[in-house]
Amino acid sequence: RQVFGLSTATVGDAAGFSAETALPTPIFYSRGRWDFSKVSFSGDVVQRILVQGFSLFLVGTVEVLMTVEVVKNMLDTKEPCADQQMFATTLGNFVCGLLGAAEGDT
Repeated sequence: RQVFGLSTATVGDAAGFSAETALPTPIFYSRGRWDFSKVSFSGDVVQRILVQGFSLFLVGTVEVLMTVEVVKNMLDTKEPCADQQMFATTLGNFVCGLLGAAEGDT
C-alpha cells in the first residue's frame, strides 16, 4: 500500500494467514509433532523469562486493582472482595497464557 508516498506493510505481507495457521501454536509444535530441540533453558533465557513474567504480573496486578476501584465506584458498594477478584483474574490470565490466548481484565 502507498500512503503519502510511503509503503505500508500489512500483516499478510509479514506472514501468511490460513485456516492452518489461524490458531497460535508453541514454537516447539509443528506439523502435529512436538520438537523440543528449539527450546533452550540456559541461564540467560530463564532469567529473561522470569523478569518479563514478573513485569507482566505487576502490570496485571495494578490493572486488576484499578478495575476493582472503578467497579466499586460505579456500583456504590462499600466493600467488594478485591482478593477474590484479583485471584480469579490472575488465574484466568494464567490459563489464557497457557492456551495461547490474549489475557485481559474484565
